[in-house]
Amino acid sequence: MPYQFTIAAIGGSGPKSTAVNFLKNEEGIRLWAWMSNDIASRLRPGMTLVVEQASVGKTETTYEKNGVVTDLKVPKAQVFLGGAISVRKPESEPLAPITVVFEDDCDAYAEAYDKKKNAPVTEDGDFF
Repeated sequence: MPYQFTIAAIGGSGPKSTAVNFLKNEEGIRLWAWMSNDIASRLRPGMTLVVEQASVGKTETTYEKNGVVTDLKVPKAQVFLGGAISVRKPESEPLAPITVVFEDDCDAYAEAYDKKKNAPVTEDGDFF
């Protein structure tokens, strides 16, 4: 029975391999796998891997850095891939890059908003 994993993002790469992040599974867990740099360099978000064999490792809900344990916003688990893997392109073409145009008064509004947001709280607890 083949397994399918749709690529959400290509993560950091090391000297030999790159972390490939997939869309969340049915349980809301972000799956990821190490893939060789040669293979990962040809992958793009939206492509789907059809994998002959897959095994999901332990789900991680926290990480530790400098002795501080932090909860992950989204649980994650490493996927170990085996057997034949075929890569499929998405059914649709890539989306056009977005273009954002701010009207002239947007910067003034943002500045006024930030100024009010950072204003000290009054005695009655109001701000703004």
